[in-house]
Amino acid sequence: MRLKFFPIKLDHYRWTAEHIALRAIDDTDAFPEDDSYLNKIINMKDLDRLYPWRGYLTTTLYQHGKKK
Repeated sequence: MRLKFFPIKLDHYRWTAEHIALRAIDDTDAFPEDDSYLNKIINMKDLDRLYPWRGYLTTTLYQHGKKK
């Protein structure tokens, strides 16, 4: 996780912090690893290959999921 600039410990807020980075800060690598929806449809072992574009993957998967 690359969000080292947050002044709080992120253990309990990781999901929220990643979504803020993804949506508000436009961090192209923000990826909420604890998201249950994403964990169901992605092999987490392959995520390292997608660096630094995991944020775009997350947005695309969420948009695709809303259409169903």
